[in-house]
Amino acid sequence: MKKFHLFVLISLLSAACAMSQTAMHVQSGYATIQSAVDADDAGDVIGVVAGTYAEQVHLTANNIPLHGSGTSNTFIESPAILASYFTTAGHDYKPVVYAEGVANFTLNNLTVDGDGRGGANDRFVGVGFRNAGGVVQDADVLGITETPMNGNQNCDRVYANNNTGGHFSLGCSNVTISSYQENGMIFPTKSNS
Repeated sequence: MKKFHLFVLISLLSAACAMSQTAMHVQSGYATIQSAVDADDAGDVIGVVAGTYAEQVHLTANNIPLHGSGTSNTFIESPAILASYFTTAGHDYKPVVYAEGVANFTLNNLTVDGDGRGGANDRFVGVGFRNAGGVVQDADVLGITETPMNGNQNCDRVYANNNTGGHFSLGCSNVTISSYQENGMIFPTKSNS
């Protein structure tokens, strides 16, 4: 009997939490992930249905959970040219998924694929955190290379940089990083800009 009451209590709490958030689904309401991000209110959850999304995703204002439908089903693929970037130590870093100025971004259950497009995107990054924190979990990050792959050292899978003097936290759990050209993960301890 105690287990039943505990289950009911947890179910009621889960339902109450779910009602306080809005689920925003890409492909059943929004054509792109970025359009769902742009329409987001703080606390919304963006569910990305299975498919391939050729776009750069740039999160700047809200702490947005971005949930895919599985690493073998949901892909954020780099477009040919990445427009959003951050500059540090005299270099422009161009992430496919870019969290900027947010304290708690969550990316899970999907694949970020650079599709070998580092040649057109100097300092190519799979998932970039600039003055931001969050969690990358149950995700694959791959293809952050130039095509053809060469000896250039300017492609990173997960990159975090903070020049605010403040503190951010970053967690990575069950993340597969493959086919990278320079660094799998890089977390510089000091920034020049």
